[in-house]
Amino acid sequence: MLISPSWNVYPCMSALALPLLAFMLIWLVYTLTTYALPCLAGLAAATYAFETGSGWFGACVVFGLTAITVFGLMRWLFAVASHPTNRIMLSLAFVAPAI
Repeated sequence: MLISPSWNVYPCMSALALPLLAFMLIWLVYTLTTYALPCLAGLAAATYAFETGSGWFGACVVFGLTAITVFGLMRWLFAVASHPTNRIMLSLAFVAPAI
């Protein structure tokens, strides 16, 4: 005789899966907001570089250099900023393109 699984197991499984899902979504949002500003700046610079005749490869190089520079600059500014208001303003600059 086969014993079918009880429905009482599923609430326990969902109670374990929901915090994991919440953690994954928070991680995804954090990652998105961290890289949104550098990507937006890089895309703007790459578009300008492509329209001025640098070609696809030149636009990709400009995108990479601009995105890395903006990301490094924002990380440095956040590390240097000591006043909470300045940190909030920098955080909003990171989050605004993602919104």
